[in-house]
Amino acid sequence: MAVCLADLGERRGRAMGQVVQAYSKILDETKHLRELSTIMKETHALVSSDLKRRIVRKLKELLDPKSVEISNATCSDFRKVFMSVDKFTNDFDDVLHQCTNYMWKGLDNMSVRELCVLTSCVNNMGYNNSYLYNHLKDLLHSRLSSITDPVNMALTTELLGYHAPAHIKFQLEENALRLIDRLRITAVGSLCSGLRRMGYFSRTPLHDKINDIISSHADQLNLETLVPVVEYFRHLVWMEEEHWQPHTAKIYELTMNQLSPSQFLRGFYILSIIPTFQPSEKLFWRALCVLPQLHTTGTNSLFRAMKRMAGRKEMPEICLRIMQAVQDRATRCLHKNTSANYLTSLLHSVLTEGGDIELVDALFKQLSHIAHKIEPRHAVECARSLYKTRYFSQELMDRILEVTIPNIHKVTPMQVLYLLGPFCSLNYQPKRVEDFFRACTERVVPFMEELPSGFLVDMAHLMSYSQWFPDEILRRIFSLEFLTKLDEELDELPDRCDMYRRRLMYLNRTVALECPELQVPWFHEEYCQEILKKRNVFYHPDVQEVQKNLVEVLGGAQFLRSFVTTPYHYDITFECVLDVNGEPLSCVNYGSVLDKGKGLSGTVLSDLMQWDTKRKQLPDGAQRVAVDYMFSSAYCVNSGHMLGMSTMKKRHLELLGYQYIQIPYFEWKSLALTDRLEKEEYLRMKIFSSSSQKGLLDVASAPSGIHRDDGSSIFAPFLHGKRRLAEDNIAERILRSYDRLAKNSTVV
Repeated sequence: MAVCLADLGERRGRAMGQVVQAYSKILDETKHLRELSTIMKETHALVSSDLKRRIVRKLKELLDPKSVEISNATCSDFRKVFMSVDKFTNDFDDVLHQCTNYMWKGLDNMSVRELCVLTSCVNNMGYNNSYLYNHLKDLLHSRLSSITDPVNMALTTELLGYHAPAHIKFQLEENALRLIDRLRITAVGSLCSGLRRMGYFSRTPLHDKINDIISSHADQLNLETLVPVVEYFRHLVWMEEEHWQPHTAKIYELTMNQLSPSQFLRGFYILSIIPTFQPSEKLFWRALCVLPQLHTTGTNSLFRAMKRMAGRKEMPEICLRIMQAVQDRATRCLHKNTSANYLTSLLHSVLTEGGDIELVDALFKQLSHIAHKIEPRHAVECARSLYKTRYFSQELMDRILEVTIPNIHKVTPMQVLYLLGPFCSLNYQPKRVEDFFRACTERVVPFMEELPSGFLVDMAHLMSYSQWFPDEILRRIFSLEFLTKLDEELDELPDRCDMYRRRLMYLNRTVALECPELQVPWFHEEYCQEILKKRNVFYHPDVQEVQKNLVEVLGGAQFLRSFVTTPYHYDITFECVLDVNGEPLSCVNYGSVLDKGKGLSGTVLSDLMQWDTKRKQLPDGAQRVAVDYMFSSAYCVNSGHMLGMSTMKKRHLELLGYQYIQIPYFEWKSLALTDRLEKEEYLRMKIFSSSSQKGLLDVASAPSGIHRDDGSSIFAPFLHGKRRLAEDNIAERILRSYDRLAKNSTVV
């Protein structure tokens, strides 16, 4: 009965409710996994929490190796468990491990359709079993040439297209061209989703055939099918307005005719991602009418879609007012929600779609308010989001640390990087941070041989921001065997090669400066010289203004260098030299680390840096002064709290003998510095005053050291024998890299 009702689309109907009620009475008498798995698959939307617990308990009984009936279960039964168990319990790993063991031998006999469904389940529920996932992919790869069903073709394209090797992409394209003429309109969405993941954006006959299918079956189209189609089409740069027009008109008509709030919301989302769509007042008024019927998720989705439209087109005044009303309601809904599960899930969704600042701020504040409800399974996602957005929340980070230390065994080694991210990159060290870093290190060390080389480099560099240097990991990284392995891995990953080579250079610099006892030499000088030859100088208007005022303060252009590279290749905005009496000396007489650089003399870069080939020793008592203009990217997005990479730079330049002065953007642009004379006096006090390390303005200045919750700072490079990444502009690339690596890694 449950299967029949599901086939009729009545999964949430009254009859299905009666089926669930009847089955609850005979649940304890169930002896076959086939019955239970079918009920789980078809009725999960209507099952109460109490009945879910009873069903999970019964499922574990039937999966017990001592159970007599387990030998009669088929792969199809285990597949149904995979499709539904995450709807019944969050602790499903043990159940799925058992199912995997039982059905492993039968995987070879599964049809392509069943393999696709199972692979999709493993993907969607986040089940960490790389052996199963890789085996399923291998089985699908081996059957590509024999696929004759167009629907199977579309499903395999969707599942295998992402990061598929070239020969697999070629096979998928060949299958699509061969079978697309017989493709059903309902499967076009899967095909388009797969082509998008493959990066198949150049115009080919395949695109024309997809357009023909959509045009010839326009009367059968529904919004669910159109979502992946439009998401794919918007990446096709050759799509002009005339290509979009028939699709836009059809989608607009379908959206306005929807009675269901969820379907209207789906249509509104599709219209928001069409680049040529012009928002109309009628559409927004309809959205305002639907708004009271939407739950929290729907309200936030509607606001994000409106924000997307507003960012692309100039909107009428009434549309902006409606959007403000939707935003107010979305914020109120968030403040009423106290579910850590829901809020972390919504945060991930918002950040995936671009991260609207108002919603992100409201979500983090609400999560901070219910921080006591955050459990280990929420901690990784919270830490990942804080790291990605540079959002500083002491309450959240304290809770993450509190639940992680005793439960570090519940975190996979690949997830340790996400946990470390906010503490190191956001420059925060609570009281138990040493226990936290030690727990993270101990979780990773046993798996160093299996983990990707790039992961270890990133983890060590990230922890170096906070002056924590795990001896085992560093000795492993700077061994010849590891560096050879890293080179081999990077040869196979050209898109990530540059990033990891730079990060190894950063780590080498930090260890050479702060860990002399490890005797790791600085071996990146030639690499840095090559980078400098390709470097472009960005002359920001604020930097030009600071430079002009510095010249006046110092008494002439000869006393100032701009865009300087220090020993160990730190970039600083300006450099000057003061004698023992605090008077400026002509910079050009005292050379630079790059005077010996080949291929740099006579270039535009060397002219900007005002370098000369002459080289003299600094007079006794003279002091090099480094001046950096600090843009907003050097601070947390919600405060003047400085990031870890900026405090580490300060630490290193002081070790190199510089007096390091930072000019925060919020001080330079404040109302206290409105005219030229005020700005010159500000710079004069920064450079010549004995209190130059402190900001002179009554503003929220960034802390000068590593921030502790007790207000103290740490700058000593050595602390009781133990010292404690994520550059903001590439944080998202790093996270995406480890999302892919975590899925393919053999470490669970």
